[in-house]
Amino acid sequence: SKKTYSVSYRIMQSVTLPSGLISKQMIGDVEIRIYFLSCLAQTSYIILHEKSAVLIDPRRDIDSYLTDLEGYELRAIFLTHIHADFVAGHREINIRTGAPIFLGPIDKSKVGFPFIEAKDCEHFVLSEKYQFRFIHSPGHTMESCVYLLEDKPAGKALAAFTGDTLFVGSVGRPDLVNEKEKTAQQMALLMYTTLYDKILTLPADVIVYPAHGPGSPCGKAIQGDLWSTIGKQKVANPALQFSGKIDDFVDFLCSEIGDVPAYFSQAVSSNLSGGEVLSEVMSKVSLLGPVEFSEKVKAYNEIIIDTRFSTEYQKEHVPKSIHLYLGGEGGAKISVTDGNFAMLLGYVLRVEEPLAVIAEEGKEAESVQRIARIGYTVSTCLKGGFKAWKAASLPTVVSEKRKRIKSEEDLKQLLAEGYVFVDVRFPPEYKSNHLVQAKLNLPFHHIRDAASKLSKDGKYICYCKSGYRSSTSVSLLEGMGFDVCDLFGGFAAISTYAVKQTTKGEYVPMLTDIMKKLES
Repeated sequence: SKKTYSVSYRIMQSVTLPSGLISKQMIGDVEIRIYFLSCLAQTSYIILHEKSAVLIDPRRDIDSYLTDLEGYELRAIFLTHIHADFVAGHREINIRTGAPIFLGPIDKSKVGFPFIEAKDCEHFVLSEKYQFRFIHSPGHTMESCVYLLEDKPAGKALAAFTGDTLFVGSVGRPDLVNEKEKTAQQMALLMYTTLYDKILTLPADVIVYPAHGPGSPCGKAIQGDLWSTIGKQKVANPALQFSGKIDDFVDFLCSEIGDVPAYFSQAVSSNLSGGEVLSEVMSKVSLLGPVEFSEKVKAYNEIIIDTRFSTEYQKEHVPKSIHLYLGGEGGAKISVTDGNFAMLLGYVLRVEEPLAVIAEEGKEAESVQRIARIGYTVSTCLKGGFKAWKAASLPTVVSEKRKRIKSEEDLKQLLAEGYVFVDVRFPPEYKSNHLVQAKLNLPFHHIRDAASKLSKDGKYICYCKSGYRSSTSVSLLEGMGFDVCDLFGGFAAISTYAVKQTTKGEYVPMLTDIMKKLES
């Protein structure tokens, strides 16, 4: 029988993390506040005029928005669609403020919260001077809606909050709808109509504010700028160069999309239901000392996620724990040593797997909260961190096996010693440029299911772009009993010090810059 852990252990509370507010912009006398969460490549917006406010696509931890809305009347919460890549905070804000939720046309029987349907061409009045026009925009999802800010007296369109319909340099992927309802090709046809018959007919100076930036899995090759204009996108966006070429557009949109992350289905489910209030999610986590933590993990077959910095993990860690570094700034900003923490966790792990967390002391609640942003829940957290585990004399693993190269000769020496290089990046990255001797592209999120491609008699070095995904890959393979190590700096190191051994054979300034930052 399994031990039941008393509610007295459940003492974790949510924490207020950096808001991600990156810009305050004025369009006339309307203020646009832009919040960008780098770890999820997700953007949300507050639009203010006089004392009225609208909030668009809020993330799950909502306290920062509520603080910034003090002194304003929140008149509406706009969802551009039912998001798949993060759990939104629409329902909790609705409960706490009474502001209505607006959502595009959708089967109401699928939705577990009250909302007002944003019907095509209807309006929402923000103030005497400004309004939003709803543009139903199927293509990424069926209910997708673009919210167009308009100057009423002037009859002028000002800004389009395009959700996952139009990004800077890309458009939304078409393959997230259940194929029993619509295939990717059918959704791509709808996207063509949405873009070419609706969005591209807007004036060239209309500002485009999308729901995601670079790194998001909701579109391919999203560019670095977080806003643009319709005119600039007409010229520069590869997906907007197919006027009159519908079949070519469909082929373009449906090719090389990439895998759908494992967590997407759970995020959709949470967003359709409205999601559990974050404070309730946090209150259910068992915060346990090392002995009870160890007992519970074994009894419930929980997977241990270690969110400490990579060098700390490599010095010593709990056997079979998976390394995913939490990073700094609450995920609002990503430094060169950070990664897309929760997003990548959602690629590697399945929602039904029970999770336990070991974090740097004082970072337990943040780790749990940021995992909750994608709809995953943590069952158990180690009180006192790894120091407490070690002090209890529980089993540990020492694996300081990180390799470094400073020259082409260093690389050749590793090859001469019998190491096999495994590229754990996404296939498009591998196809674009890789180490000539890395014949195996085993993406990090496939390792748990495809490790049979490796031999227990072999010696392996994993590399990714800069080291984040490879550290996770090494922890997974080590837990399976492979002889494996990491390459400091990943492909950035290879491109800097052994560029002739890459398929392109030429320096990539961005990768060289990453390597300089890592070494400093």
